Amino acid sequence: ISGLQAMGITDVFDATTSDFTPLMDGAEGLSVTQAQHAARVTIDEEGCTAAAYTVIMVGEGAEMPPEEEPPADGAPSDEGQGDQSQPDETQPGESGADA
Repeated sequence: ISGLQAMGITDVFDATTSDFTPLMDGAEGLSVTQAQHAARVTIDEEGCTAAAYTVIMVGEGAEMPPEEEPPADGAPSDEGQGDQSQPDETQPGESGADA
């Protein structure tokens, strides 16, 4: 993808700016998520043989937000961690005491 972006192809990688509506109905919110290309050429005494493939994956959704920076003091952030208490390990039908 970085090679395409270096050539100025950028809008297709952003779901908010890409426009695939000429290609298909209901194409709002789509963006290119992966692009692969490979080519092989063999030249020998008998001639030339070539093969190539290009795969472009399109997905629905928006770009992931940037990861949050850690706190300046280096302490781990507890935001979004939820309840970290240990679960009760007593199985259904057990009282937790030996019979």
